[in-house]
Amino acid sequence: AIERTAKLSVVGRLLTRQEILRCLRTRLFVTHELDRDPRILDEQIVAPIVVTGQGRSGTTILFELLALDPGLRSISATDAAHPVPPTRDRAQLLAMTECEHELWSDVQPEFATIHEMGAHLPVECIHAMMPSFGSFQWWMFADVPDWPPDFVASLRFHEVVLKLLQHGKPEATWVLKTPVYLAMLDLVFGTYADAFLLLTHR
Repeated sequence: AIERTAKLSVVGRLLTRQEILRCLRTRLFVTHELDRDPRILDEQIVAPIVVTGQGRSGTTILFELLALDPGLRSISATDAAHPVPPTRDRAQLLAMTECEHELWSDVQPEFATIHEMGAHLPVECIHAMMPSFGSFQWWMFADVPDWPPDFVASLRFHEVVLKLLQHGKPEATWVLKTPVYLAMLDLVFGTYADAFLLLTHR
């Protein structure tokens, strides 16, 4: 689909290739981790708080404020990029993720003026869904008509990522966010039946 319909520039092709390879690596690491410890899939995602709403309606600031609560947990940019960390050195892991964010800021610097990015900050769920190859994030990268979002595959992978990230950690409630959830609320509640929905509006 990328070759046939995306009409990407040279830079676009290079960045897309990088993202595809990163996501394939993540899928491989996730598969190996689940093979190593199948009990991860027994984890229960209990009553997550789901923040959604129209874009530019305050979803990010609400999400980031909630994520500061020590009784809640969110997906950080580092978690999304490396749900199975390739190193136990947290500083090195943050540096790796920060480099990726700096690259995208260099490519599209105007984005940084409307949305802060950083390895330590919580991120939208569509980032963690990328290795499903059905994430809405791929559609945001490029106009690829033959590669539509797959919300079912996205949420299935998302649930696995949450289970991976919480396995062996102290109990806490997930706070999740993306405006894209508006388009798939039925699937959200089908996956997380006891979710609490926070809907912003303006």
